[in-house]
Amino acid sequence: MRKCFLYIALAATPMLGCSKPDKIELVKSPRSEIFYTIETTDGDGPMSSGSTDVYAHLLVNGKSQKSLVLHGLYLEVSKVLWNSPSDVSLCVPSGLTSTYHNVVSLNVGKTYVTIQNHLVDHECR
Repeated sequence: MRKCFLYIALAATPMLGCSKPDKIELVKSPRSEIFYTIETTDGDGPMSSGSTDVYAHLLVNGKSQKSLVLHGLYLEVSKVLWNSPSDVSLCVPSGLTSTYHNVVSLNVGKTYVTIQNHLVDHECR
């Protein structure tokens, strides 16, 4: 019985782990070392919903750090607006948000940045 359960658990493991996104969109900022990515994974039917992750990245001298800003199911991130080099509006007219960080801090070497994020729940102009 235990052996059978182990085989079932091992067979289900690939369905549970992290997967590579199906689409990655790069959004540049006013500062060359900072950028955001919108990473979308398509769902494969009713048992597997599509998800979207938005990450803030800091890249300095070939070293990088990334931090999750937004995660959710069926999210449509229609636009990322840079209000200033450290202030961002994320336009999300539809979807279910499960994780959102209104402030992210990134540190690479001696470079430290803090970015304020605003979630806008309608289409931005």
